[in-house]
Amino acid sequence: MAQTAVTDRVRIAKADDPWGGTLLPREDDTYVAAALHRRNLLGVWKIAPDRQIAPHGPEKETGYHPDSVAAWDANTLVVAVEGAGLIQFWHIAASDMQKTAELRSAFPVRDLVTGDFDGDGHTDLVTAPYNGDQLAVYWGEGDTRLSAPMFIPAGRSPWHPVVHDWDGDGRPDLLWAELDTGAVKLARSEAGRAFEVVELHRVSGTTPRHIAVGDVNRDGREDIVVAVEVGAAEVLLATGEGGLQVEKIPPQSLGYVAAGVMQDGTVVLGEDEQLLLARRSGAGWEMRRLPAGSLPTPLRVADIDRDGIEDVLVFNSAGGGIDIQFGPLWERAKPLE
Repeated sequence: MAQTAVTDRVRIAKADDPWGGTLLPREDDTYVAAALHRRNLLGVWKIAPDRQIAPHGPEKETGYHPDSVAAWDANTLVVAVEGAGLIQFWHIAASDMQKTAELRSAFPVRDLVTGDFDGDGHTDLVTAPYNGDQLAVYWGEGDTRLSAPMFIPAGRSPWHPVVHDWDGDGRPDLLWAELDTGAVKLARSEAGRAFEVVELHRVSGTTPRHIAVGDVNRDGREDIVVAVEVGAAEVLLATGEGGLQVEKIPPQSLGYVAAGVMQDGTVVLGEDEQLLLARRSGAGWEMRRLPAGSLPTPLRVADIDRDGIEDVLVFNSAGGGIDIQFGPLWERAKPLE
């Protein structure tokens, strides 16, 4: 049965702990997919422009401990099943989902992302280890066929890579933060299916988690926001000389576990049981808050209901299910006391 939103915050999959998820825009609706870690399930919901929410068929068994979901194409999801050591492909049919392919992963996968890194027109897959010091790249060979993995060296625990054309050469690159080293790194995509790994920064706090890329100070250059679990979030503002100027957003309790950047430069940060919205104001940051669940990570900023205003999708990974906070977010958020 469809659920109608009666407020600007909607919670779906209320009792679950979604460790990862994605948005999949399709036709006139947007689909939300989540790896329901504790129950070993893949869930998909359809979000209509009128904010009605309905499950897209029954939840599906994946095997032990799914951790991450990404869009492969408009009709296909790729899922990392960390505990079982599997990568799965799921096709979204008219009213259900079917698993169409499955392969053994090179290592237990914490997170995965997709993109065409070699420019051959086929989607490629990058996986990050639950516990390790390298990323694996599977080159797409058409449909859901993949090459044997190629490995990119990294420091310990390079979780949550982000796909972004950082150097503006038309090829997507990879950026990530390493939980155990504190490093923020770039793997620059080069011709011939090669990557050059560069360390951009080391955070001063403990355990950087998700990063986000966006123009925070509205100067036409892309910046990086690093969510730091113990300490202040670090905003790496790109300078005209190719350097990075560091600004910090203080935590309201311990620190942050997720980050996003809106089109107007507003930073969205996930902190336990709340989202913090931050805007640069003079020499500091103006901040407001919205409610969230437990350990709100990851989060996705997008216009989910297609009304021209950005919303935020939050996967409360330690409990509380999935939240959608519909915009305008800044106007709805409460100033800090």
